[in-house]
Amino acid sequence: MKEPKIRFKGFSGEWKECTLSNIITVNSGKDYKHLEKGTIPVYGTGGYMLSVNTSLSEHDAIGIGRKGTIDKPQYLKAPFWTVDTLFFLTTNNGDNLDFLFSLSQNIRWQKYDESTGVPSLSKNNIDKIKTCIPNKFEQQSVASFFTSLDAQISASTSRLASLKQVKAASLQAMFPQEGETVPKVRFKGFEGEWKKVKLSECLEISTERNLNNKYGVNEVLSVSDEEGVMNQIKLLGRSYAGKSVTNYKILRTNQVVYTKSPLKAKPYGIVKVNKGETGIVSVLYAVYDAKECVSPDYIHYYFEPTFRINNYLLPLINKGAKNTMNISDEVSLQGDIILPNTLEEQLRIVEYLQTLDAQIALHTKRLEKLKQIKAACLDKMFV
Repeated sequence: MKEPKIRFKGFSGEWKECTLSNIITVNSGKDYKHLEKGTIPVYGTGGYMLSVNTSLSEHDAIGIGRKGTIDKPQYLKAPFWTVDTLFFLTTNNGDNLDFLFSLSQNIRWQKYDESTGVPSLSKNNIDKIKTCIPNKFEQQSVASFFTSLDAQISASTSRLASLKQVKAASLQAMFPQEGETVPKVRFKGFEGEWKKVKLSECLEISTERNLNNKYGVNEVLSVSDEEGVMNQIKLLGRSYAGKSVTNYKILRTNQVVYTKSPLKAKPYGIVKVNKGETGIVSVLYAVYDAKECVSPDYIHYYFEPTFRINNYLLPLINKGAKNTMNISDEVSLQGDIILPNTLEEQLRIVEYLQTLDAQIALHTKRLEKLKQIKAACLDKMFV
């Protein structure tokens, strides 16, 4: 049956089967700034042919822009390219362009040229690609739905980006810069200079080990720069623990952990606070308890910016063979950080940043849900 699994009330009957060449005309060109209304640009290479670099990720994409937004095309998973050329896809029969835009996101563009065996977007292949379309009234209903959904996704994306920018700016402005003793932005009611202290005055090494095997491989924790401390299986898909976890370090809720594994932007490791349940971590991790003078969450946010954690650790690090970090748990505490002169100000900063994190998490989940809804609808609302 040439009918979608889900369709709007009032519409019935089969959709009309056709090839792409029945509903669009392909014209090549390079200047997309002067496109007329009623065209959809498709990025490619080599005239009508889309040449492919097979070493690139399959997650690269053809850019397909909605009319009116052709300067900032949206993206679709498809083959890749190395030199930009444009294909103009123009409707032949006055079909709804917004409908065709959504339809294009549901087409498997990965077609192969028989002579070369590589993906291409030749006119010959477009003649072969089959699809189905409804009448123009149903096209309009489907197009309106996806236009509204795309608008929600765009608004949620923008809101999330704005929140992340606010947080990044706050992490810089609410802490004193190098050589300064007061931040540029401060909550009302707090004054006086901040104090420079050794990190060892704020944290002490935790020596608690999993000697009685209370925690097993299912309780092993990993540390991610984006996700923080998480169960390793949940974060990475499986456990990477050794046969025995007896000597693993116990990481309790609200303890500070320093992972010495290098990241691209943070080559000396990262510092986080465990906000989840108690678990265990590899002996390569350093685990610390916060002293009474400091909030562990303040330490977490202090070291979150890339420049600050890198600047702190660089003088303390000796890189060994295989890019390992030759730094002991004790030495990693020997650098200087700067603290507000009261614990109350630390907690006020933490409260504000945690509120931002909650908003970021909320909008991240909303955006993921909208994208899931769109993917499901693209699958169910087209033949």
